Amino acid sequence: MTLAGQGQRENDGKHGRGDRHTDLTRQQSVIMGVPRTDADPGSLAGARRRAFPGHRGRWDVTELNSGSLYQPGNREGSSTFTASPGAARPVRMPLMLRSLLWLPGALMVVAVLLDLIVTCIQTGEGRLSRAIHRPLYGLLRRAAQHSGRRTLLSWATPLIITGTLTAWTLLTWLGWTLIFWAQPGALIGAESGQPATFIACFYFVGYTISTLGLGEIIAPQAFWRVLTDVAAINGFFLLTFAITFVVPVAQARSERRELALLLHRAGPGAQALIVNAVQDHDSGLSSLTGDLQPLLNRLDAAHLNSPYLHRFHDHDRQDALDLHLPALGEALLIIQGALAGECPRGLKRALASVDSLSRTFERTQARHPLLRDAEVPPAPDLTPLREAGLSLQSPEVFREYLRSHAALRARLHAMARAGAWRWDQVATPEADERTTD
Repeated sequence: MTLAGQGQRENDGKHGRGDRHTDLTRQQSVIMGVPRTDADPGSLAGARRRAFPGHRGRWDVTELNSGSLYQPGNREGSSTFTASPGAARPVRMPLMLRSLLWLPGALMVVAVLLDLIVTCIQTGEGRLSRAIHRPLYGLLRRAAQHSGRRTLLSWATPLIITGTLTAWTLLTWLGWTLIFWAQPGALIGAESGQPATFIACFYFVGYTISTLGLGEIIAPQAFWRVLTDVAAINGFFLLTFAITFVVPVAQARSERRELALLLHRAGPGAQALIVNAVQDHDSGLSSLTGDLQPLLNRLDAAHLNSPYLHRFHDHDRQDALDLHLPALGEALLIIQGALAGECPRGLKRALASVDSLSRTFERTQARHPLLRDAEVPPAPDLTPLREAGLSLQSPEVFREYLRSHAALRARLHAMARAGAWRWDQVATPEADERTTD
C-alpha cells in the first residue's frame, strides 16, 4: 500500500468518526429537546443537566432496538437513569443505601417484640402502644368535643384495639421486608430464578409471618432460609400476643360494665347510693364496701396490668364506669367523713381500691388537659342525707376531712370530665338523668 493510499484511509476514518459524532450529536439534540441548529457541545451539556439534574458523572450511549437512549455512566453502586424525550426516571436505588436497609428493618421488628412483651406480659403500657393510643384517643376526643356528641367516645375501644393490632402487624411486615430486600438475591422466584423485587419481598414476608408458606418465592442460601424460619416464628408470636392483648380487654370491659350497672341501679349518684343502701339493702352500707370489694379488686388489678383501659368509654350512662366510679368514691368519702357513728367494715379497702384506680387513670392520662386543669369539686350538699334521717358530723369536721382528700377528689373529677360527664351528674343527678339515654 502506498503512503498516499494510507493517508487517504486515515482521512476517511477521521471523517467517518466525525460523521458518527455528528449523528450522535443530532440524536442527542432530538432526545434532550435541543434544536438541531443549536446542538453544540455547550447547549447539549445544558440539556443533559436539565434532563438529569442530579447527575455529576460521564455520559454513555446505549444502543437499543428501538433507537439510541442516553443514560449517565454507571459505576458499581451508582444510580442508573434512562432518558426518554423530555423525561427521566430512576431504575434502581444505590446498592450501598439498599444494603443498609436491614438496620431500620431489624429495629422495627425488635421494637414491636419489646412492645408486645411489655403490653401483654409485663404490667403497664409499652412505649410503642402509648405512641399509638394517645394520638388516636386525642383525635376521637377532639371529634367528640367539636361535634358535641359524647357517644363518639364509645368508639375508643374498637379504634384503639384496631389501631394497635394494625401498627404491630404493619411494622413487623415492613421490617422483615426491608431485611430481606437489603440483600439482592436473598429471595428469588421459585420458577423463574430471578431476584425478587420489593413488592415480591413484601408478598413473601406477608405469607411467611402469617404462616401460610405458599412457596412461590424461595431463599436460595442457607442463611436466608434460617431467617425465613425466624420470621415465621415471629409471626406466630405476633398472632399469639394479639390474642393475649384482645381477650383480657374484653374481659375487663365486661367487669367494668358489671360494676357500673350495679352502681347505676343502686343509685345513681353519690348520696343516692348512701340513702338507698341504708333504706333498701339488707346489708346496709356494707353493700357499698364489703359486697363490692371482690369486683373492685379485680378491676383494680386489670387496670394496673392494662392502664389503657381508662381510655375506653361506653355509649350508655348505665354502663359508664367513668361516671359511676367517681360517684362511688364520693359516697365512700361521705360515709367516712360526714356520717356519725362507726364506719362499715371494708370501707378502707374499698376506698383504697377506688384510690388505686384513680391513680392508674392519672398515669394513663397524665398529658390530658382535663387532668392538668382538674379542680377539686365543691363540697357536697348533704341535705338529702339529713332528709333521710342520717346522723351527720359537724360541717367543720367534714370540710377538714375533704381538704385532706382533695387530691383524690380532683382525680375523680378529672375521670368524670374525661368521660364528658359533669360533676353534678356524679353527685346528685336529676330525676330525668336517672333513666338511660
